[in-house]
Amino acid sequence: MTFVNRKVKRRFIAGAICPKCKAQDTMALTKEDGVEKGDVTSLSIVDAKTVGWFEVNARQQGGVSGIHGLMQASHLFGDVVLHPKCTDGDQVDGLIATIEGNLGSVLKAERVILNILGYASGISTQTAKFVDAVHETNCEVC
Repeated sequence: MTFVNRKVKRRFIAGAICPKCKAQDTMALTKEDGVEKGDVTSLSIVDAKTVGWFEVNARQQGGVSGIHGLMQASHLFGDVVLHPKCTDGDQVDGLIATIEGNLGSVLKAERVILNILGYASGISTQTAKFVDAVHETNCEVC
């Protein structure tokens, strides 16, 4: 087995400023060493000029969390506009938001958006269950 020692480009937190090079992380690199990087399937089937949208829907009843943070960071997604249909803390069982823009950018942003909403909303929903369970008792969730 042969190991190749390659220098891997280090990543930092989305939106953060790199202390060394002072560049701002934009969540996804579009080119590295002159080579286009990204979702190969999306790049091969989506025309770069096509504009479209998709809906973000909850699969089950729960609390929404992460909308505010995503709105604050929406400029990092490129040519994508996030249209929230609810706010953090709302209970939903359906449409959460729509994402609109260049389909290539939408496809790059949607996975990040879904991961953040899913993770934050899952924590929010579970925490609400704990709070409800101790309601009208001497217990506190802290």
